[in-house]
Amino acid sequence: MEYGEFKRALQEQLQERFGERAHVEIQTFLKNNSKRQDGIMVFQEGSSATPAVYLDKYYDEFQSGASLGAIVREISDFYEDNHEAEFDLSFFKEFAKVRERIVFQLVNFERNAELFQEVPYVRTLDLAMVFLCRVEHPSYGNVNIMIRDAHLKLWGTDVVALYERAMANTPRLLPCELKSMGELLSEIGQDDLADISKELIISEENDPGMYVLSNYLHCHGAACMMYRGILSKFAMACGSDFYIIPSSVHEVILIPVKKMLSHSAMNEVVGQVNRTQVASEEVLADTVYFYSRKLKKILF
Repeated sequence: MEYGEFKRALQEQLQERFGERAHVEIQTFLKNNSKRQDGIMVFQEGSSATPAVYLDKYYDEFQSGASLGAIVREISDFYEDNHEAEFDLSFFKEFAKVRERIVFQLVNFERNAELFQEVPYVRTLDLAMVFLCRVEHPSYGNVNIMIRDAHLKLWGTDVVALYERAMANTPRLLPCELKSMGELLSEIGQDDLADISKELIISEENDPGMYVLSNYLHCHGAACMMYRGILSKFAMACGSDFYIIPSSVHEVILIPVKKMLSHSAMNEVVGQVNRTQVASEEVLADTVYFYSRKLKKILF
């Protein structure tokens, strides 16, 4: 069964299973780096909002031998179990009620041109900050709602206000975590070490001189490189300039300068790993950045 047939059959069988008490829709969502994902949504009676269940995982399972019936049961069970977990988004109409929940994420600037047609952003380096409202839900956990241009009009505010709130909120809501590669290796094992890290270890085996910077959730933690004062404190602690390797949208790798490396060669390594080892929607950049302790800024 081709993917298009799979989608139609899944939607039809879910609609048949729920009957008149729900409406089943499939929508295509624009994700990071212009990736599109289809999500199926079951709007049950009385619900004004519902989470999307993305279909790529289920189509992979179907191709690997899972039956369509089993997939229908799994998705319907998810919605049945969470039917009472209603999203109350009434607060979202007022900026005063969302301002303390606004955070930012870092994305690649060139790869998200289409997204920027409908969401506010602030460009930095060859990247951009996009803004989200972070909502804690008792059943779904932390839910991030992308802030769009339409929301700014509704709230009567602008991207400057978003930026100021996000710069204050994100370190508070998503505090950073810095670990040496040695610590990380002892926790996860060398076989699980990121591919970029394997390629870029440049000093002694027991002291790779590399540090991983992320947030405590290890999700979209590359944003930590923009937290005020973080990089300058690291430069002071290590007593040198350092390279910033964009491992993915989830983390960056910091390498104190013991000797100057070929910038072009490092860019080539990062680009190659991004093309072959990192999921397309998780790529941050092919650029290796350089933090100057003297200038107190990132160069690229």
